[in-house]
Amino acid sequence: MKKIPDHSYMVKEVIALGAEARIYETSLFGVPILGKERFPKTYRSEQIDFKLRKERSTQEARILLLAFGHHLPVPRLLDIDTSTWTLYMEYLPHAAIKDQMQIIDLGSIFSKIGEIIAKFHGLDIIHGDLTTSNILVEQDDVRIIDFGLGYISPQIEDKAVDLLVLKHTLESTHSAAAAEALEALLAGYRRNNGDESIIRRMTQIENRVRYKSHGEDLSS
Repeated sequence: MKKIPDHSYMVKEVIALGAEARIYETSLFGVPILGKERFPKTYRSEQIDFKLRKERSTQEARILLLAFGHHLPVPRLLDIDTSTWTLYMEYLPHAAIKDQMQIIDLGSIFSKIGEIIAKFHGLDIIHGDLTTSNILVEQDDVRIIDFGLGYISPQIEDKAVDLLVLKHTLESTHSAAAAEALEALLAGYRRNNGDESIIRRMTQIENRVRYKSHGEDLSS
């Protein structure tokens, strides 16, 4: 990837500040882009901190490149600054779906989201944090962002948990729309992933957690 002069990357506005990274708007030759900087943690040794930031940034970059290469709706990765472990990505004008649940066509949009997740899982990409904050929508255009917890895995369990995270987010945060959204989500997922065992495993995991929370012994 060609290195672009650092002076192109002046911070204009911090958009989000999390425990591991900050997201900010910058520009590349006058075009708005986003920077995601994994900042150092002073409570870790410098060597361990650098290693962790390198591993997580490299993993996220690989996932973005893999997904984009297969025409999946993720931000395009433009550059990486390995001195600060900052990823520079396409700026998306879309808004988080969590703020649009009342105005979108739930059936159409969540069917599309299900199709997209199935395609990720077909490539063994696990998002790791599928919430309505990390799904962006602009009219009928859906994009998936923030693969900071993402990884590659062929395991059914990991794919099922990915779906379950989104299911729980819908039920806990968007209860009025959850049933319709989930039905469309799973219908879209099934259309693009013939492995019904992933959805069955999601239900099994959910039941397992529910039984444990009630103190029941599944071995009996």
